[in-house]
Amino acid sequence: MGILLDGSGYVANQTQTPETLSNLLFIAFMVPAILTMVQFGTQCFYGLTDKQCAKCVEEVQKRAHAAAGS
Repeated sequence: MGILLDGSGYVANQTQTPETLSNLLFIAFMVPAILTMVQFGTQCFYGLTDKQCAKCVEEVQKRAHAAAGS
């Protein structure tokens, strides 16, 4: 978080410039929105069906059971 604040021009205990305030708004709202859209697009094109998901869960459970038995 400190890297983002430094990059935005934030200075603690000082009046923030309009540019800094704009940068902070971008970090607070636009970055999460962009990342959410990327994640949504990835999920849309990944094509994980209910059957595939159930198979993955079953495989993870088998591995966990095998690891606990070792």
